[in-house]
Amino acid sequence: MKIHGLVPAFFLLLIPGCSLVELNHSEDYTSSPAEEYEVLSQGSPVLIRFVQDVDQYSVEQTVSIKDHDGKVDVKILWEDDRTLTMFPLSDPVAGLEYHLEFNGYYTRGDGKSVESKLSLPFYWVKSEFTPLRILSFWPSDGTIVSENAELVINFSNDVDEASLVRGLSISPDIEMNRRWSDHTLLLSPVEDWENLKTYTIKMTDEVKNSSGTPLFPSWESSFYVQYGTEIPSVLSVGSCSRDGSTDFEPLEGSLTTLTHDQALRIHFSQPMDHSLTESAFTLTPSLAGDFFWSNDPLRTGIEDLVFLPRDGFRMSQSYRLRIASSAQGNTGITMSSDFYCDFTPAIEEQSLLTLECLSYGGFTLNSYNSDLSYDLPAGPVSPFSLSFRFTFSRPFTSDLEKQNVQTRLNIFELFSSGGSPRAGLFSWTTDTTMTVLFSGFNADALSDYYYILELPGGEGGIVNDEGSFFPEDVRQLFRVARL
Repeated sequence: MKIHGLVPAFFLLLIPGCSLVELNHSEDYTSSPAEEYEVLSQGSPVLIRFVQDVDQYSVEQTVSIKDHDGKVDVKILWEDDRTLTMFPLSDPVAGLEYHLEFNGYYTRGDGKSVESKLSLPFYWVKSEFTPLRILSFWPSDGTIVSENAELVINFSNDVDEASLVRGLSISPDIEMNRRWSDHTLLLSPVEDWENLKTYTIKMTDEVKNSSGTPLFPSWESSFYVQYGTEIPSVLSVGSCSRDGSTDFEPLEGSLTTLTHDQALRIHFSQPMDHSLTESAFTLTPSLAGDFFWSNDPLRTGIEDLVFLPRDGFRMSQSYRLRIASSAQGNTGITMSSDFYCDFTPAIEEQSLLTLECLSYGGFTLNSYNSDLSYDLPAGPVSPFSLSFRFTFSRPFTSDLEKQNVQTRLNIFELFSSGGSPRAGLFSWTTDTTMTVLFSGFNADALSDYYYILELPGGEGGIVNDEGSFFPEDVRQLFRVARL
C-alpha cells in the first residue's frame, strides 16, 4: 500500500524527542513599523515587542533591516526581555525604502520553536526619494582614451566634496586633479594615464549631495588607455548638393542658407566608424533619409557624413541635429560629449502678392479676408465669366507644380443653389503669374450671390519645389450684388 507524504509527517510529531514547530501569527508580537510603507520619524528605532519571553539570541539571528544593497548595520538593544530595538549605525536616508525582515525560527520562553514570516517595507522621515544621480559620464564603459584624457561626470545636483573623497575611487590608484563646472566634475591625471592599462572608476552611496541624499544606485565604469589617440569631434555642419554623382558637392560651411532640396554634410576631426556614427545621429523632428560617406575634399583620408532627407526640409520648421557621444572614431575612441546644432532652413514663405480681376470693372487686391466680402463686377448676362490674375511671391517652375496650383485652386458658391463657378482656361505668363478664366457666376434682381475663393496653405496645401507654401489658407469672400 502506498503511504502519502502527510501520513509519515504526522507520525513524526508523535515520536518522543521531536519538538513541535508552531507557525507564528500576529498575536505573538507587534512591530514598529506596523504597516507596509509606514513612515518612521527621524531617530525612531525599529521595534519588535513580543507577548511573552523569548530566547533573545534566536531572535537576533533572524531579524534584520535591509535596503537596496542588502543588510543595514544596526545596533540591537533589548529594552526588557520582550522588546527588541534596532538603531542604524549610520543615519538612515530619508525617502529610501527599507525592509524589516523577521524570517526564520526563534524560540519562545516555553521552549517552543516558532516560525516568523515578516517582510515589511517602510521609510524614515518621508516616502519620496530623489537620489543623487549620475546623468552622464565620459568616457562610456569600455571606451579607449588617450594618455591625458579628462573624465567628465555630470551629476543631477550639487555634490558634497567630503563625501566624494570617501565614496569615489579609481583603480589602479592614480593621483587626480579635480575641478567643477556647475554639477559637472572633471577629473584628469596629475601625470598621464598609464599606457595599455584598464582603469575602473567607482562611486558608492557614500557620495552624497549637499543635503545628505546619497548616490543611487552605486556606479562603476571602466576605460582603456592607448597612447597616440585623440578624441573625435564634430568640426562643422554645412549644406551640400543632393547629387551623389558629384560626390555631394559641399555648398556652404554652415546651415544659414540651407534650402529645401539640399543635404547635410557633417565634418569630423578624424576618420569615423560608419555604423556607430550613423547610429549616433538624430534629427528632431525626425525626417526619413539616407546616409552616405563622402571624401573630404580638403583632408585626405577623412570622410564626411552626408544625410540626405527623402522629402526635403520643411519651411519655417526648426530642427535640432544631435550627434551623440557614442559616435566613435576608427581608433575606437568615442566623442567626449554630445554635439548639437539648431537650424531653420532658409525657405521663404509663399504668398499671394496680388489678386486682380481683369474683367471690365475689375480691381486689384493685396490682402484677403474670408469674413468681409469684396464686390465682383456683374456681367450683362447671367451666368457670366470673370478673368483673374494671380501673382505669387515664389515661383512654380515645373509643369507638375503649375498643375498642382490649378488643381488645388477652388471657388465655391455660398448660401444659394446657383452653383459654383468652374475654371475653364489657365495660362502662365511667368513662373509666378497665372491667369484663370472662371465661368458660372450669377446675378439677378432677387438676391446677392456670395463666393469664396481658396488657395490651400500649410504643408498639405500648395507647395512648390523649393518647399515654399502658404503659412495658412488664402481665402477671399466675394459678392455679386443684386441688380
